[in-house]
Formats: sequence, C-alpha cells, structure tokens
Amino acid sequence: MTEAIARSAQWEHLGDARADAAIPLLSQQDADRVASATSSATSTKVVIRVNDEERRAVVGADIIIGGLLRGKSGIAGLAVVDVPERPASLLVRTLVHEEPSARRAATENPRQPSWSWRVYLTDTELRQPRRSPVWDGRTIDEAARSVVTTVSRANVLIGFNLLVSMEWAATRAEMAYTRDRFKELSQVLFNASNGQMLIERVHIASEGRHWNEAHVLIHASRHQPSNSSLGHFADGGQINMNPYDVWEPMVLLHEFGHLALGLQDEYKGPNDTAAECTAAKGNGSDPSFASGGDRETCVMSGGRNPWQKFCSGNPLNPHVDTTLQTVPCWTDVAEAFGPASGQPAATRWKLRTPDRVLFDLLPDSGIPLGVTTIGFPSARLRRSFIPVAALQPRWQLSRRLRPGECDGLVTVRVTESGAPVGGAKVSLVSGGARIEQGTTRAETKIYQDGSREQLGELLIRGAHIDDSVVVTLPGRRLGGTGTVNRCGQIVEIRLGSSRALPLIDLDTTEGIVVSSSGPGLEVVPDVAGWGPGEGPREVEGGAMVHVAGTGPRTVWLRSPAGLVNGALADLEEPLSVQMVQGGETAMLRLDGAPFTVRARVQRGEGSAELVVHGSSSLPVPSAADLAGAGMVLPPYAIALVGPSRRRIELRLEVNASVTRHSSASGGDYALMCSTDAETWRRVSLRTAPGAGALLGSLPEPCTFVLIALPA
Repeated sequence: MTEAIARSAQWEHLGDARADAAIPLLSQQDADRVASATSSATSTKVVIRVNDEERRAVVGADIIIGGLLRGKSGIAGLAVVDVPERPASLLVRTLVHEEPSARRAATENPRQPSWSWRVYLTDTELRQPRRSPVWDGRTIDEAARSVVTTVSRANVLIGFNLLVSMEWAATRAEMAYTRDRFKELSQVLFNASNGQMLIERVHIASEGRHWNEAHVLIHASRHQPSNSSLGHFADGGQINMNPYDVWEPMVLLHEFGHLALGLQDEYKGPNDTAAECTAAKGNGSDPSFASGGDRETCVMSGGRNPWQKFCSGNPLNPHVDTTLQTVPCWTDVAEAFGPASGQPAATRWKLRTPDRVLFDLLPDSGIPLGVTTIGFPSARLRRSFIPVAALQPRWQLSRRLRPGECDGLVTVRVTESGAPVGGAKVSLVSGGARIEQGTTRAETKIYQDGSREQLGELLIRGAHIDDSVVVTLPGRRLGGTGTVNRCGQIVEIRLGSSRALPLIDLDTTEGIVVSSSGPGLEVVPDVAGWGPGEGPREVEGGAMVHVAGTGPRTVWLRSPAGLVNGALADLEEPLSVQMVQGGETAMLRLDGAPFTVRARVQRGEGSAELVVHGSSSLPVPSAADLAGAGMVLPPYAIALVGPSRRRIELRLEVNASVTRHSSASGGDYALMCSTDAETWRRVSLRTAPGAGALLGSLPEPCTFVLIALPA
C-alpha cells in the first residue's frame, strides 16, 4: 500500500493513499451511453447494476472488483467499470447508516462530521456447508458484459472508526508497528463477528495528542494494566493499555469488546469467582471448543487464541450465564447494533447471530495482511480473514518532528551507594511533558522483542537528546535526575536526599483542607499549636492537612522530586484545596519563580473545590502559538469540582528574581490558556493597584502559562 506524507510546521502526517470518496457517480448522460460502451466484442468494460431486495436501484454503492474500489453506482444503480483481467471477484456495498461521534478528532475531513461506526449492506453472503464457511460472492467471467447484483439486509458489514493516542513521542517505526497491530485487530474482529465487523479506519497520534478524545490510550509505562470503559464508544469511553499488551491483537480485541460492544468479562463471575464462558469449554466435551481450539468462542475470557469468536446461545456450545457477562455476547451485540426505529424498511439490517448456525473459523482469504512489521511470536497472525483488500483499514499516523530523536529505547540505570535499585519510579521530561515510564526492575527481564532490563534498569520510550529523567523512590525521601546525552548511552542516576520547599499559602474565612495523593509527600504547617484533628496525616499514600480558623496559613510540602524547571515542587498528582463548609472564598498560592500565583475562586451553593496541578507533565504552547513570546512560568492546571462560579481570579505577584522588566506591566506579560491541550488563547492581564502585581481572570478552568511578550 502506498503512503502519503504531509508535513506541517511541527507535525508529520503519514497515511494510506486511497482516496475512495473521490470516485464520481455515473451521470444520466453516462447511463445513456452504457449500451454502446460495451457493445464491442473486444471491450473490457462491464455494466454493473445494483438493486436492493425490492429490485429498486441503489445509488452510490461501492463497486469493488478484484479487491480494489473501481467505482460507484450512479443513476438507475448503474456503473460502467473497466475489468481487463478476468475472472475477477465482485463485491458491492452500500452505506445505510453512520453513527455520529462526540469525539471531534474522529473525522478524516475537518469539514465533515465525526463518526463512530458505519453500517453497510453487501451482495456477498457467508454460508457454512459441512462446517466449512465460504463467501458466496459474484465473479465477473470472461464473457460478462453486464452483471446485476443485489445488496441484502441480511448481509451486514459494520466498520469502526478508531482514534488512538500514544503517550510518548513515538518514532515512525514504533507507530508503524502499532498500526500493524490494529490491522491485525481488524482481522480477528472480522473472524470473531463471522465477517460482520471490522476496523474501517484508524488514526494514531503520538505525544498524547487527542488524549482526552481517543478511544485507545497507549501509556508509556509497562505497569499500566489493560482495562476499558464499558460501552460509550461514541461519547467518551476509553481503553488504557501498556506498550506490550497493545502488540497482542487478542488483548486489543478483548478490550475493544468492552468499549465498542459493551461486553463484560467472562473469565470470572460475581465476587471474582473463577468461571468458564461456555458449557463445552467448561466440561471438555469437545476439544475444538477448549482453550486454543479452532472453535473456541470466548473472546471475553481474555485468551490469546486468535481463532476465538464471541459467545452465543447455540446449543452446541451455549454461553454460561454465571459469568459477569450474564447473557450471550451476541445477544448484547445484536441489540446494540440493530437498526433504529426510524430506519427505512428497505435498509433495516439484521445481524446474523450464531444461535442457530455456529460458524467455524473463517477461511484464509490469501489476501496479504498489509503489514510491514512482524508481531510477537506468541501473537503472530498467520491467516488473513478479510476476503477483499479494499476492506482493510484506512490509516493515518501523526507525529511531531523534534530534533534529537532517539530511534530506539533508552536504558535508565538507578543506583544507591553503587548498588542497583529496583522499584524506583522513573519519569521522562520531554517536549514540555512529563511521562511516567514505570519502575526499575527488581530482576532481569527479557521481552519477546529481544529487549532486556537488568536489576535496577528500565527501558524508556520517547527520549530525545537533552531530555531530563526524574527518579523517585516511593516510601523514602530519595530522588535524582539525569540527562539523555546520547541515545545509545545508559542514563545513570544516583539517588540522593531531597529538600523541603515552601509551596502553599492559604487564606480562608472558615478553614481549608489541603491534600495530595502524590507518593512520599509530607505536609508540614508553620503554625504553632495544632487543634484537635488538625495535624498532618497520610491519606492513600499522600498527605492531608486541615488548617482551621481565619487568616493566612502557610503549608510546606516536602517532596522527593525536588524542583522541576527550577520553579516548583512537582507533586506528580493534582493538589486539592477544598473550602470548609461555610467558607465563602478560598485562595491558593503556588510559589514559582519569577512569579507567585494566587488563585481565588468564589463558591456557589454548597462547597467547591479548587484543584491546581503544577507539573512538567502538563502541555505547553507550541512555538507557533507563542509567536515570539517567551514562557516565563511553568504550566499550571486549574479545575473546579462542585458547584461554583466558573471565573477564576488570578493574582500574579512579582518576585525579587525578576530582572527582565523594571516593573510589572500588563503590556509586558500575558496568560495563555488551553482547555484541550491543543488550542491556546491569550488572556490579557492588568496591573494591580500598587506596584508588583498583575491581575487576570480565567474564563473557565484550564491549563495556563505566563508569557513575556516581545519587547
């Protein structure tokens, strides 16, 4: 398959070069010339007429000949197609439904609406004579000058539109490898659904682009467990995966079953009791239905067998209702993907469930998988189920171009007093983001791709020359940093002690609660004399303190991570400041050179919570967004929880370290605010009464940075 490459100022977009939508429909004038166009005995043209089951013409149907899209039916359902090589296979499909998506990025064209899945009717039926499934399609033979074909409501094909975000700055090779695993996902989904579902399109973006909108989030850390929302494919549900599980197409299919099809796990029952999903698998009556058998029907049990299908109520191997999936999978699928009540009768499709006919493993089509990389030996797909090349996924890869990219993984080695340390938490600071990479090994590990981690080591992804590596040791106040100097060189980090940093000032009318779930944090107030219940205490691995009374209070946080960007302690988790009931306002101060940020929010009815996260893991504006301005303050994110007014008043106080400007002026500084990590807008500042402070108002909770405007 050819590739199309487009480059913007910072992003490279690679994609499948197919342009299906550009094929015009046959006009009335063309239809009038159909007879003469095919009258010659030496003509290679064929007239295709597409009807529905009521013998009415179908306009706009895709004409796929020899595996390639060759045209669309026009007026009177006709298409004239050149077929020089015969015999040639024919498949016709017509779009009858497109499910909208709330994910704005799930579109191929910004001028067109986003979509989740599409339903097509085809002219090709799957039959199973003598336990050998076959595709009953049309063939254009040597003598054919015209073909009449019928699309049926029983021949259903559903194509899904997937948006995938990789957390780190993936290389082109890593993205191609990931793309190929999603191509394999389409193959195993096609078999599992008896030829009725596949992945029509997949868009994969790196560096966390579209993170909040993506269906699949691929985390950099190998410790991320694979899990998924149940349903909500169109409106916000997400799959979380680590970089190793995503290379297993059956793990992908299992999680896809949760998100897209709304199916529950079948390897356990209520109270986490062990369970088998089908009767024959549980009692061993037929080895073909057992784990690894070519008729296994337990995708939602989580096995790696690529021949698996979704379970049904077929009496040969009925679903066991004592799993978390209390009804056969196909019962839920047929209900979720059936036609809406307003669907016209002529296109009211009907999915074929295996309740009466239990389809076996689909035949090997012989069509190449269309992949350029080879998967893990234990998960390698050695059969192509999709019978037509044009039905393989369209794809797009988006990655940011930055200098100093390391082609492969980079090894981080953590030591204390010369000895390797396992269990140390490693983060990579790259391109304005902090990416959790996992923890160092407590023993040697060799992965299926041949990569190796020794005791005290971790392989990190997305590294560039001059990137920073931050290490903390949970449970102890130890940390360290290092720099990626060369891609092939091990980054060695020696653990050392941390320092205490004054971080938060509070000003309340009734008292305030400060908490963070960041590991290894200590909360130390500077007020003398604690009242009952006011002392610091650990909360879920972090810390919490309740400061009662009125007037200002200062709280110190002792963090093992130390300083980040030379400005503030990186909490790694959001810091929560909650007003005690009865309080009217809350003010939070975060110290960050060269400014101190004060955020003030006025509560509505009930209580409100102001959450501020200051971390290098937050996004930053691109050079194009900054347009020559310099970023002065590291990014902060503000969110509101509970009823409150939306506007947040900010006060930026100049510290003594500011030397660029002799005085703070609203004309010298501005804020940039983003709610989606991609679109940034400028928020003006004004000078506060008296020298040394800037005032601004955020229209809504967002991530913001302070910028110094060009002189």
